Amino acid sequence: ASLEGLWLDSRKDTARRLMRASISSMTSQNSVSSTSSLQGHATAMPHLLRLESSHSGNISDSDSESSSRQSVSTSTSITGSQAEKLPPFMSHGVHLEWKLKMHPRPPKDVQVSRQRGLCPECRERLPSSLFHGPRYCHYLGYYFCTNCHNGDIRVIPARVAEQWDFEPRKVCSAVAKYLDLQVNQALVPITSIRQTKVSSQQILTEIHTFRQKLSRIKGVVADYGCSFQEELSHSLAQLDAHVARGHDFYAMQDLIRIEIQGKNCPLYTNISRCVMDCAKHIHSCPTCSQCAEQCPICASPTPVYPFEIETFHACNQCKKAFHKACFRRAGSSCPFCLEGSTVSHAVSVVQAR
Repeated sequence: ASLEGLWLDSRKDTARRLMRASISSMTSQNSVSSTSSLQGHATAMPHLLRLESSHSGNISDSDSESSSRQSVSTSTSITGSQAEKLPPFMSHGVHLEWKLKMHPRPPKDVQVSRQRGLCPECRERLPSSLFHGPRYCHYLGYYFCTNCHNGDIRVIPARVAEQWDFEPRKVCSAVAKYLDLQVNQALVPITSIRQTKVSSQQILTEIHTFRQKLSRIKGVVADYGCSFQEELSHSLAQLDAHVARGHDFYAMQDLIRIEIQGKNCPLYTNISRCVMDCAKHIHSCPTCSQCAEQCPICASPTPVYPFEIETFHACNQCKKAFHKACFRRAGSSCPFCLEGSTVSHAVSVVQAR
């Protein structure tokens, strides 16, 4: 039954080739008869041709963060009407999009059968030789021919996010180019990285703490209108753009350097130095130090600052500031919001002390 299936597939492929050849010969004859009229139109609109070529160049060179949500096809773009006439696998195509979820790897014969024995990029039949068999792409989960898969190895983003695994694996040529384009883009949210016990991931935790502090420091300086804003802007210009903007996203290059270099990576050294300099200014500045508050539970003379995220906690309702440890002693409930309520287990400020 399998041999009959292969024989039928080969006959269908031969029929398709013959049909394409006949169509191409007919179109070539029609193009010869209309060459003169086309030349006239081309000379009348050279500026439109230049505009189209420049526009397509801008699209291919785009490296914005929105590329994480765009699908990049390695074949010619297909409209909806054309996709309906194509076989299901051809209409699916090879879509290169940012993936942070691992997919299970089925047995080789099962996956090749799903692909109908064809390379998903060039549509040629996959080789079945023992020494030159199809090559697996660990990013897409497809098998490719030896022309489309040259054995390039890259770090797989999904394995980093889910297992903190930086071992390079083989990918097809199109994926290798795609990952190279995206390596410096901030496309990995911190919420997608699963926590492990690897020591290098503890460094990522420290870096993320520094980034959260920097975000709060920016808010303090902006809210109180301190002249330190200009110096802070200069310090932020020394950081990568996605680091200066916020603390939610990381680039693959950041994570790779954290794994290889540890605390010696540029992200750790730059962000830690910037945060420490800003913290010194806020503690000594009469304008910025107004953000400090006294914890009403412990009544400590040492104020608590909003950027000290290890010890600072603010009530979501009344925005009153507490030490985290004091807030936990109060039952993780704001004593001021619970004051006068009918809740019997409400903890007062005196009891929390």
